[in-house]
Amino acid sequence: MPPQVGGAGNTTPGKHAHLRTVCYLAGWARTRQDPVQFHPEDLDTSLCTHVIFAFALLDQTGLVLVPEEPLKDPEMYRRLTLLKRERPSMKVLLAVGGWSMGSEEFTKTVSSEENIHAMALNAVEYLHRYGFDGLDIDWEYPGDRGSPAGDRHRFTSLLQVLRQEFNRDHHVTKRNRLLLSVAVSPSPDRIRQSYELPELANYVDFISALTYDLHGQWEDKVGHHSALYSSTQDEKDSIDYLINWILNTSIPRQKLNLGLAFYGRSFNLSDAHNTQVGAPQNGPGAGGELLGDPGVMVYYEVCKLLTEHNDTITEAGRLPGTQAPYVVDGVRWTGYDDVESIKEKVDYAVQKGLGGVSIWSIDMDDFHGICGGGHYPLMNAIREQLHTSLIG
Repeated sequence: MPPQVGGAGNTTPGKHAHLRTVCYLAGWARTRQDPVQFHPEDLDTSLCTHVIFAFALLDQTGLVLVPEEPLKDPEMYRRLTLLKRERPSMKVLLAVGGWSMGSEEFTKTVSSEENIHAMALNAVEYLHRYGFDGLDIDWEYPGDRGSPAGDRHRFTSLLQVLRQEFNRDHHVTKRNRLLLSVAVSPSPDRIRQSYELPELANYVDFISALTYDLHGQWEDKVGHHSALYSSTQDEKDSIDYLINWILNTSIPRQKLNLGLAFYGRSFNLSDAHNTQVGAPQNGPGAGGELLGDPGVMVYYEVCKLLTEHNDTITEAGRLPGTQAPYVVDGVRWTGYDDVESIKEKVDYAVQKGLGGVSIWSIDMDDFHGICGGGHYPLMNAIREQLHTSLIG
């Protein structure tokens, strides 16, 4: 069992008027087929307080930020940062890392104080070159995937030096201070292995909790990957459990963003007649109509299934005790989020006194309205619920 919620150093939950809506944008979304190919100009700037372009990489030395697609990404950077003309208050950050990059280059970065300082100086120059407002660190994960255990502490040192260099740059040049954020997995085991909480919170402007992928095809049974509350007797099987656990590390609540997934996880049922959570499964469900990624159904693929192919659906509903929806078509079981479950989570974030929400990723919303429910139904649900929860 986790320690009691509300440990020393936590602020009291409460409503506050300026919550973050942090929108990750996957750089590779531009390569998708029509009608879901996403370009910076498809972004509705009224929906996000912060936009984070994912991902830049580190070069082989671990000292220099480089674009993932050298011939394309710099143009994407410029087109994205130009959108600040539409909404000057919106902040545009660059994320470095991601699952595909792994740990090797980050481990080189933190292998010495000299390397950490060199990377920080290079990062300042790179961010200003392309007009970014800050840097988001997505190391998956310190102390794992080839990263030695000591990288857990060295990761904190990296954030400390980045903060110092961002402050120094602001003081010397009078430019706006660069923002620093971090994405973390909130599972107790991961936190113990990879993050020094609450120490690292001292150096960042906000922390995005990756509160999804609780279940997936890597397991032998069906489960919803992003349910706010558990539908089973296992209280650990929920976002609520993870958020309570991470808050017990005494990080400031208003630095924490609740992660929202605009995609679902699908399973291939072993028995089409057993559709309950916990039912046996034998691998990822068939890929969706537009992207075709096994085990994944992004929101616009789910909504097309519901609106255009509902004759193939054998079961649809919500899990007990939460708004988390699921749909079964043939032997494919998919747990996902829709307008109602997103609103449930946004209200939860407000009631918990969190600093906002972060979205992976905005290009997975039905941004063109191909399902007939208007443009950006999930993002508009976030905006509507924030308004409702804050004035309620």
